[in-house]
Amino acid sequence: MAAIPTRVNNLIAYDPDGVKLGAVAEAELPSIEFQTEALSGAGIMGEIEVPSLGRVGPMTLTLNWRVVTRAAVALAAQGAQNLELRGAIEAESDVGAGSSVQQLRAIVTGRCKSYKPGKLAPNSTMDAVHEFACSYYKLELDGETLIEIDVYNQVCTVLGTDYMADVFDALEG
Repeated sequence: MAAIPTRVNNLIAYDPDGVKLGAVAEAELPSIEFQTEALSGAGIMGEIEVPSLGRVGPMTLTLNWRVVTRAAVALAAQGAQNLELRGAIEAESDVGAGSSVQQLRAIVTGRCKSYKPGKLAPNSTMDAVHEFACSYYKLELDGETLIEIDVYNQVCTVLGTDYMADVFDALEG
């Protein structure tokens, strides 16, 4: 009996002190783009981009806020911020047995690269936005690590496969 994931029912964001950031409306998780090099030459018909093992481009976390809060402004301070985002993913049973919920957790370390307080208009949200340059990103589903990237410690793991292991073996051996 498999479940069919359907939606994020809700989310909660936590600041570095573990305090809930209640005004977060949504979060856009970091995109992982592996660095590439163009490969061409004899025996290759044309050119192809080849991703490098474990090497990632810049990762950005975006937090969208309903309104300006003291906690939001505090995240604009220079220096590393450790943030945790938790989502409740709702899924439907494929045999009609009802809904189930899985926990999605994203842990991010990043530095604020921009903060836009938003707009002021009667009877509306301010739509404030933070962007964080990320050096660490971990994504878990029900406690299982799906992705872990740590730029400074050279960690790149996807579904349990450490893509830097062979690189370190070659460097140390």
